[in-house]
Amino acid sequence: MVYVNYCEKSELGNPRCQKLSDLDSRTVEQDKAWYTERDSNTNEPKTTAQMFFTVYYAEKGDKMLHHFQCKIDIGTGNGGIISQLKMQNEMKLTDESWISYQQGKGNEEYQKYMEDLTDMQNHVLPYLQSFCSLEEKGVKERREQQVAEKNESREAVPRAGVEANTAVKDAGKAERKAVAQKKAMPGKEKKPSIHERLEINKRIIQEKQGKDKPERGADLGVR
Repeated sequence: MVYVNYCEKSELGNPRCQKLSDLDSRTVEQDKAWYTERDSNTNEPKTTAQMFFTVYYAEKGDKMLHHFQCKIDIGTGNGGIISQLKMQNEMKLTDESWISYQQGKGNEEYQKYMEDLTDMQNHVLPYLQSFCSLEEKGVKERREQQVAEKNESREAVPRAGVEANTAVKDAGKAERKAVAQKKAMPGKEKKPSIHERLEINKRIIQEKQGKDKPERGADLGVR
C-alpha cells in the first residue's frame, strides 16, 4: 500500500491510499505522457510534478508493517515508483560524493546506512517489484477471462437463435407432414343421398320385374 503525503498534481494523489501496483502504473503512464510533451526551445518537459509518499509492506511471517518514505519526479522520463526507487538506490550506493558525505557522519552511522541501502537493493525492491508484477498479472488474467466469457456469451446467443429457428422449422415440417398424411388417408365412403338411394331401389325393382332386359316380359310375345 502507498500513502501519498503530497503531490504537486493533486489528481495523482487521489485517493491518498492506493495499491502500490495501481499508483506505480499511473505514474509510469503519466511520466511517459509528460516527458513526450517537451518545450521545443529547451527540450525540457513542459510539465513535471514531485510526489512524496510512504510505502507500507508486510513480509511473510511479519506481524507488523514495514515502511519507508521517498520522493519521485514525474515527467522526467525515469518511469514510475519502482523504477525510480531502484535508480535512486543505485545512485546512493555508487555515487562517490554521496558516499563521502555519509562517511563524514562516522563509521557506525555509515555502516548502518550502507546496510539499509544494500537490503533495499537486494531484498525490498525485488520483493515490491514481484508484488506489482503479480498484481498486474492477476489483473491481466481477470481481464482475459472476462473477455473470453463475453465472447462465449455472444456466440451462445446466435447458437440459441439458430437452434430455436431449427426447432420451429422442424415442428412446422412435422405438422405439415401430418396434415398431408391425414389428407392422403382413405376416409369413410360417402353416404349416398336419398335421391341416389331411391334411384338404386328403383333399378333393383325394375330388374326384378324384368323391365331392364328386353328378353323378358310380354314384349317378346308368347310362342
